[in-house]
Amino acid sequence: MKRIFLFLLLAATMGSLARAEVNVNINVGIPVIRVSSDPVMTVIPGTYIYFITESSEDIFFYQGYWWRPYKGRWHRANGFNGPWTFVKPGRVPPGMLKLPSGWRKLPPGHPMVKHSLVKNNWKQWEKEKHWDKKAQKNDADGGKKDKAKGPGKK
Repeated sequence: MKRIFLFLLLAATMGSLARAEVNVNINVGIPVIRVSSDPVMTVIPGTYIYFITESSEDIFFYQGYWWRPYKGRWHRANGFNGPWTFVKPGRVPPGMLKLPSGWRKLPPGHPMVKHSLVKNNWKQWEKEKHWDKKAQKNDADGGKKDKAKGPGKK
């Protein structure tokens, strides 16, 4: 009886070993994007997602993190120079996946803001709907914008 039990235990162990998978993931990182130390950004109209205007790469700032698609996968970082971490598809904010078409084509006079201002104000601006108010004011002015006043200036 002991032999049969040991045989069954051994067979069960070997069976699960035969089904074991090997998964090797070598992360060589994604290419570095070269931008100024305080890059100029702008908000994508209708969102609170910002992008660096001086880069042709898709690199976004949203709710305190940097987001970047690379080779069909999304990555996130605390700073625009990384280090970048892979983000599972279900963890990417829905707004990042539904950017308006032509989002790089900005209307004339669209506000440009230094990253340091965005970094320090994004939460308040989103809470107060800062960019929605700016767009409404710009529409009411017939598209004329007071260029001397930027975000945070009165």
